Amino acid sequence: MVLTVALWGLVFVGVARMLREIDVVQLVVIRFGLMSLCFVGIAFSRPAMRPHFRGREYLWLLAAGVLCVPLSQLPIVNGQRYLSPSLASTIASTSPAWAALLAVVLLGERFRRAQVLGFVIAICGATVVIVTGSGDGQFVVRNPLMAAVSILSPMSWAGFTIISKRFATTAHPLATLAVSTAMGMLTLIPLYPHALQGFARITPSGWAWLILLVLGGTVLPYIIWLYALQVLPASKTVVYMYGIPVAALAWSWLLLGTVPKLVSVLGGVFIVLGVVVIQRSGRPQVVL
Repeated sequence: MVLTVALWGLVFVGVARMLREIDVVQLVVIRFGLMSLCFVGIAFSRPAMRPHFRGREYLWLLAAGVLCVPLSQLPIVNGQRYLSPSLASTIASTSPAWAALLAVVLLGERFRRAQVLGFVIAICGATVVIVTGSGDGQFVVRNPLMAAVSILSPMSWAGFTIISKRFATTAHPLATLAVSTAMGMLTLIPLYPHALQGFARITPSGWAWLILLVLGGTVLPYIIWLYALQVLPASKTVVYMYGIPVAALAWSWLLLGTVPKLVSVLGGVFIVLGVVVIQRSGRPQVVL
């Protein structure tokens, strides 16, 4: 799990590095196209994992795919043009807070007072990060409004998580992920011509980062995460998620030489604190 946290933290640095060579659309389409192919290959390689969905289930999978790929990825990757990797990771870490809110709205679960407090703390922290963190370092520009758009990503990922739970007892998680991401990629077909132009702009070192993002930053960590959920209690595995912003900060300092302002770091601390309060207060654990 420590390796998973380190790899997920490195993703944000990898994205920042790749944005020097290709644009947001090209990075999302190329990275998630390759990632989707990997998951489809894995899901169909073993009979126990092969998807067996029917009828209207594909409509839910399409909705999950839209949330998982374009709506979850385009805003946060674009947000890294305005936020340093470590601050972008703290924005992404608000997903459990949004998942808890969606569970109240869509599933009728009750929002306890402590959860309300945690949600407010997390949103206040995100506001501090967006307002004070936009423009940190030489790799980003100052634009708090565009940085704020990145909050759509954790909201969308939370929606994807809620929909995925519909298939928790009827399909293997990798099958659900494979089909939903493949369908999400289909919605981006109009962007393929532009994305393909990005291949010619990727340098050898860029390809190394891209492969790391696909295999080391997505496929391998997710498989480890699913295995951990089978052998460890959810309450223990979710604790490791709080280390992702710390890992992103460490990687940013080591590889990019960027360190956000103290007040922005404090905003990130409030985000993590708010998410911890929500996770510890809720009746069911919301695991992403």
